[in-house]
Amino acid sequence: MIRILKGQFYTITIMISKIQLKRTDGYIIFEYEAEENSVKKTLIAYLNKQWSKGYSKVNLANADLSGADLSGADLSNTDLLCADLKKANLSGANLNNVGLSGTRLDEADLTGVSLKYSVLNKTILLYANLTEADLSNAIVKGADLSWCNLRNANLTNSYFNNVCLQAADLRGANLEDAELKNNNLNRAILNNDKNMQNVVNS
Repeated sequence: MIRILKGQFYTITIMISKIQLKRTDGYIIFEYEAEENSVKKTLIAYLNKQWSKGYSKVNLANADLSGADLSGADLSNTDLLCADLKKANLSGANLNNVGLSGTRLDEADLTGVSLKYSVLNKTILLYANLTEADLSNAIVKGADLSWCNLRNANLTNSYFNNVCLQAADLRGANLEDAELKNNNLNRAILNNDKNMQNVVNS
């Protein structure tokens, strides 16, 4: 829809569009109409609506957000279980205390994202960019982070168990008090400092 505002000396054209937030099976979760609309605006409108009802955690399980630009969005305290976020832009987003078990984040841009206290069980992050991401206190189990960029990421107090980190880049990552068990670090790029070697080999 196009809205045209006319004055004596001006004409303003405003684009109004309706966007549907869907699950991967096509079910419509929410639809939103607004000026200069986007997937991010629609998602934030849905979250605000749910939080206004008093929900402490918003269910976005199986949401299809593949390729969406969600950079800088506050998605904290949501459940994104089994959601499709492949190739999504989540740079600088707040994903604290988010359930991401079974979620697809292949090739997603997670630069500088905050994932504190989040749970990533069997999450797929193939080729994802987690440069300078904050995964402090995160629980990561059975996930696939092959060829993932974790340079300068904060992994303090995190727990990694049975995670595939094949060819992942961990240079500059902070692993203080992190617990890594039974992980695949084949061809992973590590710092040569003794502290990191002790953590990944524990």
